[in-house]
Amino acid sequence: NVTNDVTGPQIQIVGNNPDQLHVFDTYFDSGVIVTDIVDGIITTGINVIDSINNQVLGTYSITYEVTDAAGNTSRAVRLVTVFDSIAPVISGLNASIEHPVGTSFVLPTPIITDNY
Repeated sequence: NVTNDVTGPQIQIVGNNPDQLHVFDTYFDSGVIVTDIVDGIITTGINVIDSINNQVLGTYSITYEVTDAAGNTSRAVRLVTVFDSIAPVISGLNASIEHPVGTSFVLPTPIITDNY
């Protein structure tokens, strides 16, 4: 008695999902484990589509796609948020300013620096 394989492979995402990445850092993908009820463990032919831009804040996806020997295709998606946790630095202003009454006042221009 022969039964057709109509079930796609199971894709298990290894590591965090969703995941996070600090802006400008390099993302290291933990990968996936793929098993199929007929083919067993699948280690080749896993298509990975990575849209992460580590230069721009936002949420990106890594899509994993694999097809078993019977032609059944499965997909899984990992979301990765690129974030910035370093606050800007404001300098160029004194903690206190003394100013004579009745004269004009010009506020010093602050200098603002940020890593992003």
